[in-house]
Amino acid sequence: VQGNSKRDKNITMEIIKGIEGTPNLSNYAQTMEVGTVHGKSILRGRVVSERNKKEIMALAEKVAGAGNVTFLLEVRAKSHRERSIDSPSVTH
Repeated sequence: VQGNSKRDKNITMEIIKGIEGTPNLSNYAQTMEVGTVHGKSILRGRVVSERNKKEIMALAEKVAGAGNVTFLLEVRAKSHRERSIDSPSVTH
């Protein structure tokens, strides 16, 4: 859900830009849902580690302000199939 105010849109875009601009988090920018309504942001999605979750949480709170972000982030490691797609084995 995304609010229509310029402020809400700016907060959402700044959170997304922050995620995109962080090398170890940039992949999440395409898969995570970020929305802001009346200055309150919601982040929803899956991350592969508690560390990634904490980094995203800190980034979002820096933009929207502590207490203004609801995190619905699930820590779930990639499946074997997803890992093999990301890092195909090389055969000789």
